[in-house]
Amino acid sequence: MDPLLVYNNQVLESEHWTKPIENMIKVNVDGSIFEAENCFGFGFLARDSQGRLIEGISKSLPGRVSPEIAEIFGIKEALSWIKFNNWQEVTLETDCLVAVQAISSGVNMPSSFGLLVEECRQVLCDLVFTNIQFVRRSANKAAHFLACSACSLSDRVFYSNNCPSELLRIVLADSLN
Repeated sequence: MDPLLVYNNQVLESEHWTKPIENMIKVNVDGSIFEAENCFGFGFLARDSQGRLIEGISKSLPGRVSPEIAEIFGIKEALSWIKFNNWQEVTLETDCLVAVQAISSGVNMPSSFGLLVEECRQVLCDLVFTNIQFVRRSANKAAHFLACSACSLSDRVFYSNNCPSELLRIVLADSLN
């Protein structure tokens, strides 16, 4: 079965964030561009089957990149983080359909984007029980908050006891769905 949520050329997308099933982890990721600061950022967070925050990360890097590069870079970093934590059953969600389709296609792309896609595929080979799904931005609010805050909250790791109140509010609202 294709681990991506793209079947028969139709994208099945979720309107709202939903909790993962028991014993699974859900990771949401998003990227952002900060033109005035000449940098880009991304954020990702992991939640358990109760919707509780396990950990979140916000990071920015210097340089001007396209939105797709910021997104795929965030996905690559999130996949490496999943591997580092040795999490076994994970669903990774992103609101970047282009990235999900590129990773699932298997097509080699001679570009910076294509090289990052290939790195994602390589990490996914080691993450047998990890799948990537496209969701609407409305189902990716917490990761979007972290990505948009990446410039001011760069290189930060968040847990439930030290995260911004806005992130905590989003996580709590999501867990009620």
